[in-house]
Order: sequence, then structure tokens, then C-alpha cells
Amino acid sequence: MILNKPIKILNWNACSLKANENELFNFLTVNNVHIAIITKTYLKPNMKLKYDPKYVVHRNDRIQGSGETKVIETLGVEVQTELGILFIAAAYLPFQCTREHKNYFKGDLQKLTRNRSKFFIIGDFNAKHRSWNNSRSNSNGKILFNDCSSGYYSILSPNSPTCFSSLRNPSVFNYNKANWERYKTHIERNFNNKLDLQNEVNIDSALEALKCAIVDARNYSVPKAQLKFDSPIIDENLQLLIRLKNVRRRQYQRSRDPVFKTIFKDLQKEIKHRFTLLRNQNFETKVEKLKPYSKPFRKLSKMLKKPSKPIPVLKDGERFIVSNEQKAQRLAQQFESVHNSNLNFVSPIENKFTRLFDLISSQNILPEEIIETNLNEIKSIIKNFKSMKAPGDDGIFNILIKHLPESTMEFLVKIFNCCFEIAYFPKLWKNAKITPILKPDKNPAEV
Repeated sequence: MILNKPIKILNWNACSLKANENELFNFLTVNNVHIAIITKTYLKPNMKLKYDPKYVVHRNDRIQGSGETKVIETLGVEVQTELGILFIAAAYLPFQCTREHKNYFKGDLQKLTRNRSKFFIIGDFNAKHRSWNNSRSNSNGKILFNDCSSGYYSILSPNSPTCFSSLRNPSVFNYNKANWERYKTHIERNFNNKLDLQNEVNIDSALEALKCAIVDARNYSVPKAQLKFDSPIIDENLQLLIRLKNVRRRQYQRSRDPVFKTIFKDLQKEIKHRFTLLRNQNFETKVEKLKPYSKPFRKLSKMLKKPSKPIPVLKDGERFIVSNEQKAQRLAQQFESVHNSNLNFVSPIENKFTRLFDLISSQNILPEEIIETNLNEIKSIIKNFKSMKAPGDDGIFNILIKHLPESTMEFLVKIFNCCFEIAYFPKLWKNAKITPILKPDKNPAEV
């Protein structure tokens, strides 16, 4: 069957599809939708959807994996049209790419976009960038924007922001209005707490699954905070300029004509200049509204008076380190060498474990009778956590750990005890963001 009429496509980030399937199929019928791209369905292979003879359901539940891509969860169909085959794919990237995942993300984008002439990739990449009306950019957004600049495809986005960030708190969720019973129920229904924990790989997989379950439950049960968006608004002239730049870039990519390259570069400089003017104008308007001696005024004054300290080129012996990646690696090596002391010094923790080992050896006590935790101990420790302490890379605040259901807490205890038993510290717990602070009167260029 060849479609010779406009195709209506729906994109929906469902956050649990099962409870809303009747409304979904009614919406599809009333609005005559041909193809629905639905992500974050929270469906498991044994869950069945309502049958509708007008639609064919294609599913790729997370348990089944992503197919040919490594980090993007994808599922696509090919539609025969008068202009040829049109490839339409649903895509979802649930996390921010770091380290080797950045290369996986770039490779997945190329697999999806380089081998097809007509396609739509629809979904949620968790990618923020000013080019599609976000107040700031993140790792995924920069990768997507740079890949899009190659000219193989264009990005379509709403004219208004779809995600807001707080200047004071990295969380965009209002935990004061969270439905914690809903949160616990969602985790109990969607997380398998009977996963195997026999080896290191099992433990890492279980922790990754637990992290995803907590994040999904948070998105399902904690409402988003209503925050004011004060990023510069892109006017119609600037939008037209951006479209024109994209057209000239694609023309240059196809023809390699230096004239198109010159026009593209000039337009890029003009757009950058316009963005600078918009940001300055927005800043001036904000300053004019500040009341003298108010708290925002004092905070802004302190920030402007504080001199900026850019990271200079680092000197390592006779070698100079220029790139940010090389600087980060060298600083990491320095931190590692500092914390691996060669002095004849034994820490109190080492003394404690030495005494414990001697006790086990002398009294024939089974290790699991001593090095083992229990549910009450874990609960008492978690209870003393600060609820809104800054989270790690996973974005999970302590308040989400405090409200875990009993069954998940017991599974967490099981993970701890398995780590004690095989003497393993999971990889997921080793990730941290470290900010080096320069000491007074120290040369910033020396490692």
C-alpha cells in the first residue's frame, strides 16, 4: 500500500502507557493519526495492549535491548510513499553520555541518519541546546547539535521551551508535592528485586536497573517545578537567519562549492553576533529591574567583582598540556598519586580490618557472621541522610532513597552483602565530579 496523502504523526512521552491506553486509542481515532511514536511506556513483554484493528503495534521493551544501536533505544518502520520509502523511527536516550558513551551516541546517530535519504527520527534524546530554545546546553545537546551541523538532517523543535532548569538547584522536580505512595507502587511493579547477584557483572547490572527504576518512578510520581524561563527569545528574523544558514550549509555539503561555504561562515558569524546582542540585552533588562541593596543585587555585584580564573595551559615537566581532556587526565593522575601514599603509614580503617581478620582467623568465625549488614542498619543510616544534598551523575537525590519501598530496601541490603562477600566495589559508585581548587599563591600552570 502506497500512501499518497499527508501523514499525521504523534509523538508522546507517555511515562506509563498501560493506564492511559483507552485515551490513547480514542485520541488516535478522533484525530486520524497514522503513526504514533510513544516512548517511556514502562511496558514489560508480558503486558498486552488493547487491540485495535486499525493499528499495528510494534514494540521494543527495554528488556529486549536496542538492536543495532548501542545507547539509543530505537524501533523503526518503513512506509512506502509516492516519493519513495520513508523511514520513521522512535528513539529514546535515557541518560547523559559521558566518556565512551559519547562515541557510542555519535555512532548511533550516524547509523540512523547516514544510510537513508528520507527519514524521521522522533523521540527524546534528553538533549538540551540553545538552538532549540533551552536555557542551557548539556552533553547530549552538544553532540546532537555538532552532528546536525554536518548537514545530513535538520532538527525540528517547538517554539517554546519543553524543559526548564533552576539557577539555584539542579532539580526541576517539586518534591514537596510528590506522591510517594505512587512512587513506591511504581517501583514495586516495575523493578525485579529477584535479580541474580552472583558476580561483579550481575551486581553492576542490578544497580543500573535499580537506578533506571528510581528515575522512572520519580518522573512518574514527582511533578515538575514551575520555573520562570528568562533565556533570550529568538525573534522571527533570527529564526529565518538560522534556517538560511542551514540551507547554505547543506548546499555546501552536497556541492562543495566554496561560495556556499563563504556564505555559510558569514551567516554563522552574524548569528553568533545576534545571540550575543540578545544575551546582553536580556542582562541589561534584568539589571535594570534589580532594587539597590536587595539580595539579588548583592549577589550579582559579588559575582561581577570576582575576577575570572580561566584554566591556563598546564606545564608538566617539559611538556605543555593544552586540551581540556588532557588536563583532566593529568589532574586525575595527580589525584591518584597523592592518594596512593608510599609512606609506612597504616590508616585506622586498615587497622580495624586487620584486627577483624585476626579475630576471624583465631576463633574460626564465619566471615558472613561479621561482615554483613541488615535492613535496620541500612534504614538508620539512610534516615540520617540530608534529603536534598547535591546528587551525583545519576541525578538521584537522597529523598528518593529515603522513600524506597521495603522490598527494594531489602534488595539494597542484599547488594551490600554480596559486595562484602566477593570484596567488590561497584563501578557505578566510583563515578564522581571533582572540581580542583587552586590554593593561594600557587602557580595555576604547574601540575
